[in-house]
Amino acid sequence: MRINSWSDYLYILFSAIIFAVILRWLFISFYIFPSQSMTPTFAEKSIVIVNKAAYGIKLTPGGKAFFSDMPKRGDLILFVVKEKVHLAAPEAYYVRRVIAVENESIEIKAGRVFVDDRELGQKDLASPPIGASSQVYQGPIQEEKWNESLSWIKFKVFNEDKVHFPRQKIPEGHVFVLSDYRVGFEDSRDFGMIPLQNIEGKVIK
Repeated sequence: MRINSWSDYLYILFSAIIFAVILRWLFISFYIFPSQSMTPTFAEKSIVIVNKAAYGIKLTPGGKAFFSDMPKRGDLILFVVKEKVHLAAPEAYYVRRVIAVENESIEIKAGRVFVDDRELGQKDLASPPIGASSQVYQGPIQEEKWNESLSWIKFKVFNEDKVHFPRQKIPEGHVFVLSDYRVGFEDSRDFGMIPLQNIEGKVIK
């Protein structure tokens, strides 16, 4: 294409801006981890890209998704938790790992995770995360590094045998999520199952 005037330059610039806005609004987002909640998968202050169209296209945050798809076990998802009474902000964004999906059962006994009565975790080696703060964890750190697997996905988590969650069935249209660092960070054990409409996208490693 031949550029002949300033109007051509402005047209190209304006088109590029519109394209970037659409890309950012509908397809791509970024997330900075504010804590060690997903250690050892992601360190604190890691920046990740989020595919906002992975489970469908939303015209507005929290709105209905078109061409929607269900998250799979093991997916890392960005989602919003609304109306958290203990936070100053009315809502907060999190990245957590999908452990169980609709119509499956979830249970945690002495740190071991069971989906449909099948155990996921196995102890690997005793090792706390680098730089763990005693102000956050309050006392000696006794977490262990475990291997877990979901379908074909294998990953490591920091855990301890004090982690429990009673057996529950995941309602239709919801998923159950956990942090990879299971001690001291919020996930579905605290704020419940995540509705699909609250999921903003899938983390791209």
